[in-house]
Amino acid sequence: MRFYAGLILSFAVFACAEYTVVSLGIWQWNRMHEKSDEKRTHEEALQGDYQAFDGRFLKFTPVRVSGQWAEAKEKYLANIRSETGMHRGYRVVKAFKVSPVRDVLVDVGWIPELPQKALMPSGEAAVLYGIIQNYPERKGWISGPTEGAQENTLLFFDPSAIAQEKDMLREPVYVQLTRNAHADVHAFHTPFPDSAQHLEYMLTWFIIAIIWPLMYVFAVMGAFSKARRECQQGAQVLS
Repeated sequence: MRFYAGLILSFAVFACAEYTVVSLGIWQWNRMHEKSDEKRTHEEALQGDYQAFDGRFLKFTPVRVSGQWAEAKEKYLANIRSETGMHRGYRVVKAFKVSPVRDVLVDVGWIPELPQKALMPSGEAAVLYGIIQNYPERKGWISGPTEGAQENTLLFFDPSAIAQEKDMLREPVYVQLTRNAHADVHAFHTPFPDSAQHLEYMLTWFIIAIIWPLMYVFAVMGAFSKARRECQQGAQVLS
């Protein structure tokens, strides 16, 4: 009786583990295709065909934004790699007024070091070209600081850390420029992450899902053989 109870318990544990591994493999498969679609959309967006900005477009939509730079000081996202990935610097972020009552945050581009004075003159009219991006989300339970040690620097792109003018509404997305808006600020986009890593993870989980049932079958067969030998030995002792 104890033997069969242990067998049922081991099967329940095996079934839960197998279900988890297969689910992880399926998730990696779906994520691989999602990322491939996002990469294709991202690459198409960088080709242009800009539309007039109205704040309702989806991520990666190419937009043309007309307005003027807001009064709030620009901020600098710290510890950002250059286009080649060889150097670390800053991303310039500043609010841009698209109407008397609305503004949108703009990722202007990369600079190698903090400037001595503001790069984007407040109140200056401009026409910007870029793509729609969603704000990053903090990951994990422990969130790091938003403000950097240096003045006007940010360690995390939090829109609430950039001041708004009174009664001004902010768009729920930001614009990452694809064309330079300042001679000293380089607008560029790093390649979209490849989906190959998800394929590797998927194959790993599915291989484990194949190996585990074989291991379980051999373990059960071994347990039956051991139980049969013990029964035979017990019968011999009784005889």
